[in-house]
Amino acid sequence: MYLLGSCFTGEELALYADDILAEYYSYLANLGVDTKAILEWQSLVSYAWADFERFLVGWSPGNKKLNAYSQSETQKVLGSEKASQSY
Repeated sequence: MYLLGSCFTGEELALYADDILAEYYSYLANLGVDTKAILEWQSLVSYAWADFERFLVGWSPGNKKLNAYSQSETQKVLGSEKASQSY
């Protein structure tokens, strides 16, 4: 997340992040990384973004890496956590 947030704007991330991550996972698979591990990592991407955003908000609230894309990924996590806590 740090690398992607450093290389791309929020708008670019919205356009390209899925493709970039797909290429990354494909590369890992070609290296022989276990498919189960890759699938688990894929399921945690939004959590990694949320943690990165949490760090940035505390460390540098005006940082340019805080953008609509990172906020959207954080909201995915917060929404899924809220839904899993409702009875």
